[in-house]
Amino acid sequence: MNSKVRYHRRRLADTAQALRLSRTQISREQGPRAQLAHHQQQRLETVVRGSAITIIERRAPWRDDFAPEWSRLKVAQLRYDHASWTLHWADRNGRWLPYPDLEPSPRLDDLLTEIDRDPAGAFWG
Repeated sequence: MNSKVRYHRRRLADTAQALRLSRTQISREQGPRAQLAHHQQQRLETVVRGSAITIIERRAPWRDDFAPEWSRLKVAQLRYDHASWTLHWADRNGRWLPYPDLEPSPRLDDLLTEIDRDPAGAFWG
């Protein structure tokens, strides 16, 4: 195995480890909000795909005869690249756009704090 392959394999392993730790951290940080949301027939879920973690809010059907499935609302996406995290928000068409008010950070806590603060109303409305 040449050194380039070893480097990329190690980098992917480091990214995977960071994502596993981050998903645990997101669950812990969002815990109080998730518990309150569950009480109100809402829940938060995380989906890991590649080097991104997507936070999704799920809501119970508001009318059983209209739409029996839980609805999905994209809240935020956290992307890991070059040892730092970037925050993205979903526009009205569901496309992910870079969140302009926060620079990339090596600390996931910075992104989670910004999502909770939500000064622009980009994540929670």
